[in-house]
Amino acid sequence: MTGPEPAHRRYRFGAFEADAATGELRRQGIRLRLNAQPFQLLCMLLERPGELLTRDQIARQLWPGGTFVDAEHGVNSAVNRIREALGDSATSPRFLETLARRGYRFVAPVERIALSNSAGAPNASTDSAPLAQPADPPPALRARILASPEELPKIPWTVAQTLFLLLQIMYLGFYIGALANLPEIDDLFAALLPRPPLAFTILIVTAAILIPVRAFLLCAFLFHAPGIREKFLKLWQFLLPLDILWALSPFLLLHHINFGMALAALLSSPGRLSPSAPSSSWVPAPPTPKPPPPPANQPNPAKKRARSPTKVSRESEKTVSRKQEKRLAKARKTSRESEKAASRKQEDRLAKARKTSRESKKTFSRKRENRLAKARKRLAPLHPRLLRIAPKKASKPARFTPQQEA
Repeated sequence: MTGPEPAHRRYRFGAFEADAATGELRRQGIRLRLNAQPFQLLCMLLERPGELLTRDQIARQLWPGGTFVDAEHGVNSAVNRIREALGDSATSPRFLETLARRGYRFVAPVERIALSNSAGAPNASTDSAPLAQPADPPPALRARILASPEELPKIPWTVAQTLFLLLQIMYLGFYIGALANLPEIDDLFAALLPRPPLAFTILIVTAAILIPVRAFLLCAFLFHAPGIREKFLKLWQFLLPLDILWALSPFLLLHHINFGMALAALLSSPGRLSPSAPSSSWVPAPPTPKPPPPPANQPNPAKKRARSPTKVSRESEKTVSRKQEKRLAKARKTSRESEKAASRKQEDRLAKARKTSRESKKTFSRKRENRLAKARKRLAPLHPRLLRIAPKKASKPARFTPQQEA
């Protein structure tokens, strides 16, 4: 049997549900605003989860032949609207992943719910690739309080484990510090509370119970005990009220600090949010064992698949910046060479001008001496005394009146 048409399908992914028949997108029952074209693109991605959807395919589907639009801008705008509605980002995608220069892919698990034509009741469809139906649905209280895995950022296992262990150590310090200062706390309760013996008893009993609980959690998460995640999710409902009560522990130090400082410590402490129950997906799960490496003579295909689009984009940016730096270095080198050649030509022109100037001066002085010699030779028979006077006026040639020349 063939399944129903995509227009009569509903899709569930994480805390979201999309109804292709009514064009509605809901998050935990609350309707989200999403226009027609972004919703149509979202349905296209949900129909093919985990598969690449190129930009050309999206443009042909959203704007059929005969429609003249800026398809590039339209696709980018539709993708941005989808990410805004889902609370997703392009740098760390949880739903919609961008493959550089290729297209888009929906990476979250998708559950298809086909609507039967007779009764209209939803039937789970098994013809889709990844299904995300949990084996045991969480209780109503946990579903209302805790965030879903899709609503939280993805962080490495080591970071989650370190933060979780530090919070457990903080609460363990609260218990031990309170038991170490029982006389001061007794005096404080007697001065502030109407029934100090009851509060004092509750403090001692809860501290005595929670110290081994914190020690158990520390050891379990440090040594990766099997099934600790499920055990902790069952345990946190009982730890929640006690952790909220022990978040008031800064007020136990009123003998050493004032009320304002204690209130500031309470408001700035992460314990007021109860680190025992932040989210079912926040609880660090033991890391999955790595597959054995392939033989040395065979290539490892996992390494090729492990290259995410973000990494490819970073590598392409590095390649572009490297090429740009090479072009800039080549341009600087060419500029320096052209400057050197221009200065060399200018120096050659100056040297040639100096040489020409020196030669012209020599030529001029030679011609002047020749003229003076000719004048002495011509005037020697007429005025013999000029031969003795002429050398003294060698710088300026002698001039004679017409009467003297006659």
